[in-house]
Amino acid sequence: MLEINIPVNPRSKKNSQEIVFNKKTGHRMVIQNKRYTEFEKECKKYLPKLEKPINYPINLQCKFYVCDARKRDIANYLEAIQDVLVKYNVLEDDNYNIVASIDGCSMEIDRDKPRVEITIKEQE
Repeated sequence: MLEINIPVNPRSKKNSQEIVFNKKTGHRMVIQNKRYTEFEKECKKYLPKLEKPINYPINLQCKFYVCDARKRDIANYLEAIQDVLVKYNVLEDDNYNIVASIDGCSMEIDRDKPRVEITIKEQE
């Protein structure tokens, strides 16, 4: 079992995008905004450095503690955390062969200590 506490206000990847004009290609493209990229970088500080990423079936439990009562889609926050865990080599991938279940995920309000508490358990 691996427990990770990220004392950062959780962010949704889906709702943190912006459209920019690529001068090189002449086309518009969608990128993650500065708030999301800062969130990703901040998360890295609290993630364990594993010898090799987890590549076996797990249950990923995420408890999101947000700073206000705005309506949020927990699935978007789960997607963001899974992508962060893959980017920083905690998980080899976030497909169903590795993230086999996401039981026990929740979202609550904690105005004083927004954070993400992650528990990774090997799937039985």
